[in-house]
Amino acid sequence: MALDGTDMALEEVYNELQSKNARLTLIIGDMCNSLPENRRAVGRREHTPFKSGYLFDENKLSKLFLQSSGFLISTSSQKGEWSFCMNNSDGSMGNGQFTHAFIESVIKEASKVSASDAEWEALFVRAYNKAHESTVSITNQNGEKG
Repeated sequence: MALDGTDMALEEVYNELQSKNARLTLIIGDMCNSLPENRRAVGRREHTPFKSGYLFDENKLSKLFLQSSGFLISTSSQKGEWSFCMNNSDGSMGNGQFTHAFIESVIKEASKVSASDAEWEALFVRAYNKAHESTVSITNQNGEKG
């Protein structure tokens, strides 16, 4: 991960957090490794979609975050794949496509109006598929498809 300070491998984050012995640990790496050739194709998000006002089912939230245990590490791309950011309304780069898809999937999985069973596997499958659909046709700065 190329950070503002010292660069760090996601594996280092994993090792550090694993040593904490938490009941539930989620590591989500959405490291944009490519610039879209045409940033208008990436999409825009005016605000972070995870805010109050959604009809969350408290039992589903409890199942996901209070009753679950384990350690999960997930990344937006595998070696050789591209990971893209979205545009902010001012044209600057915003959240990654995978982060956006993940947040939307949490909302759907924990919604009162969803038929979901509050399962992490379904949540991540949906997020991966949405991120893939949103970026598969994007061309990066090298002319390669996402």
